[in-house]
Amino acid sequence: FVDIISIAILCFFFNDTATTEIYTLSLHDALPICKYAIEHSLCPDCMIEDDIVNTNLGEQARLVVCYDILEHLKYEDLDKALQNISKLGINFIFSIPYLSDPNLEADITHIIKEDKNWWLEKLNKYFKTKDAPKDWLFSEQILIGEKK
Repeated sequence: FVDIISIAILCFFFNDTATTEIYTLSLHDALPICKYAIEHSLCPDCMIEDDIVNTNLGEQARLVVCYDILEHLKYEDLDKALQNISKLGINFIFSIPYLSDPNLEADITHIIKEDKNWWLEKLNKYFKTKDAPKDWLFSEQILIGEKK
């Protein structure tokens, strides 16, 4: 087990905890992981450029973080990506802009534009989900999941 897997389009992270391993995957058909982030990371060997739709990553993590990435997938790739994500860990955090969020329309790379109920239906096929605590920043777009 690793501690965290972060799934991102572009990832800028700084790992200052020696005991924490962070693996970063990129999205299928999306921008690759930023080479600058890899070169300047405190743990460049922890950065993996992979395709979340077709990944064979054998790692398992205590926490998998999907912040603002799922909406960039094609509709036809979402179920396969969620299935693969579900195999990567035990606990999950998803941040997804829903239809009522003005940020959804502000980014032309957002492909999936659906309401919260639609996303819950998709996520609940693979995870037991619940809302984030209200005191979390951007809690209105964050869902917490556990492996089913």
